[in-house]
Amino acid sequence: MHARTRDSGPRWLFVSGANRSGTTWVGRMLDEHPEVMVRGECAFFREDAGIDRWDDTEDARAWVNGCSTSGALFGALDPASISGTDARERIERLYRRVFAPGMGVRVLGDRTPYHSCVCADRLHAAFPDAVFVEVVRDGRDTAVSSAFKQVTQGKSVELWGGPGPAAAVRRGIAGGARVGDGSGFRLFTDDAVEFFARRWVRSVEGGARASTIFGERFATLRYESLIADAAPGIAGVFEMLGVAEPGPNARRAAERQRFERVTGRARGRAEPGSLARSASPGDWRRWFTPRDEEVFDAIAGETLTRLGYARAGAASSLSVP
Repeated sequence: MHARTRDSGPRWLFVSGANRSGTTWVGRMLDEHPEVMVRGECAFFREDAGIDRWDDTEDARAWVNGCSTSGALFGALDPASISGTDARERIERLYRRVFAPGMGVRVLGDRTPYHSCVCADRLHAAFPDAVFVEVVRDGRDTAVSSAFKQVTQGKSVELWGGPGPAAAVRRGIAGGARVGDGSGFRLFTDDAVEFFARRWVRSVEGGARASTIFGERFATLRYESLIADAAPGIAGVFEMLGVAEPGPNARRAAERQRFERVTGRARGRAEPGSLARSASPGDWRRWFTPRDEEVFDAIAGETLTRLGYARAGAASSLSVP
């Protein structure tokens, strides 16, 4: 990665990856730099809508209301005040009005998992000079983390067959049930495993497309490597952005956003309802049944192999550094 000459206007940074890959953590570390502001999840580009597809204020209103995070961030704004310009101008106008970056901020950033990956072409059309950071994590760990979030928060209950079965899984978690404890407990249904596997594969494929179109302005951060030592990867992104003192600022950011410091828990000590659940690479092995492994591998096995993650039954969930 090489530092870039600073422009007079703001540099843009987009952080994405599959849901529950660590994008929130990476965004917070990058946001620690005094010249960088990263916010999320703005979801400027979505498969079913997007800020680049506005023609009038009704389209703008539909975009705002079509996503809970967009609605929470931008719902109070009059759509007429943000329509009528190109996508980049709309985004900068929205971002500045809602987040009010300080004078020292040189880089504006958005952290939106999944959508920014699968809409990478559209994002690049609006921001051809942006830096795109993809966070990659073992898809089975993202599935476990997603399942805990969904079932404990009562979301997407149809993936568990409805509110009743989802509540039963939630009670099992609260009661300390574990896969293989003889109780017949299963965290997933086939539908849930399939959904999370397909979503992970789509995100990874979108990241590969982003790598091609953003070229030297693209970086991949591996979650498992960040857990071991986050500073080098964050410093590399700071270098790419051309901001001051990338090494010292990355070390400071990594320390300030360290799991133990932020959560008050030891890494590996899970809290099912927390956004930061346990930060334990390979935790999927404790929660996948043989059936879960079979279903996930049928959909995402080739992608696991391509990324260097060992398939089911292997000794380690990560076979590359």
